[in-house]
Amino acid sequence: MTPTPKDNTFLANIGYPYYVLAHWSNAFEKYVFAELQVDLLHGKWEDVYFQTDSFQESEIISWIEMPKIKGTK
Repeated sequence: MTPTPKDNTFLANIGYPYYVLAHWSNAFEKYVFAELQVDLLHGKWEDVYFQTDSFQESEIISWIEMPKIKGTK
């Protein structure tokens, strides 16, 4: 496997049923990612927020570069 980047954001397969947007953190010396979460608010599932987490390089099963977005260079 090609070494994972420590200077660019990429999509990582870390065993979730989806890829996560990951980036190297010099502060934590791990890769970090944000995950969309939702909680109950007044009895409805509408309290939406991001939760951050981290993982070691050894946890990466596979990864891909960020795809190009139409209309950008």
